[in-house]
Amino acid sequence: MPSAFQLIGRNPALQEHWIRRLLAFIIDGIIVILVFLVFAIPMAFLGWAWWLSFSFGGLVWFLYSMLFEATVGGTVGKKLFAIRVVAIDRNLDFVHALVRNLSKIIPGIILVDLVVGGLMQGDPRQRLFDRLARTTVTRVD
Repeated sequence: MPSAFQLIGRNPALQEHWIRRLLAFIIDGIIVILVFLVFAIPMAFLGWAWWLSFSFGGLVWFLYSMLFEATVGGTVGKKLFAIRVVAIDRNLDFVHALVRNLSKIIPGIILVDLVVGGLMQGDPRQRLFDRLARTTVTRVD
């Protein structure tokens, strides 16, 4: 069975799916940066260490993604691009959302999440942490 990367390379529908996810990721990144700056700028004046800012930024991204996905099925970016997170085995809940978003806490782990998920066989719409959480991202329309 081919890996997700091999399937995506040959399937226009999967390519569109991942382009939608990338664009949603960028929109969500802009939102998270703005929220992060609202808190980080005052903390910088109070002597907040720069390395704590990266951890705080990851925590903001994690909480944003987890809360939106668990309550409304997707983040603002996902809603704009008509995609949503669904659980494979039952209704999406906070546990599913928590597990699938753990990779967002530490910057850089999301890249490992994508690459390892892409090298695996199975559903080509899943990152590694989607597989662990038993979730996937699907189109709404």
